[in-house]
Amino acid sequence: MSSDMADASKSYASYSHGVFLRNAHGQEILLGTDKLTWRTLGGSIDLTLYSGPTQTEVTKDYQLSTIGLPAMQQYFTFGYHQCRWGYHNWSEVEDVVANFQKFEIPLENIWYVDMKRPSLKFQVPY
Repeated sequence: MSSDMADASKSYASYSHGVFLRNAHGQEILLGTDKLTWRTLGGSIDLTLYSGPTQTEVTKDYQLSTIGLPAMQQYFTFGYHQCRWGYHNWSEVEDVVANFQKFEIPLENIWYVDMKRPSLKFQVPY
């Protein structure tokens, strides 16, 4: 039944499902009024079907079985990072850190890159 024919005063049952097609080759998806057509130029086809019955279940199944849940960030990444190349020496970096402490500004990391040398120096302890 199309949505323009639905009666707003009635209660309808809704069932959801999902389909995930993975293929590295070129593909075309045609959505018609009564059909869906997938065309691929070759390659292997990974086709995953999610039965639902609700949209929440389809999304949960997709996350858990196909893409996985996002990784938790490391704790230090949530803090403030002072980043700037151009400090001429370590004493300038120490002065910057001392000023953060003096004004009680939280500082998780300070990134220092010595452009005069090929080695990189990161994460000066606070």
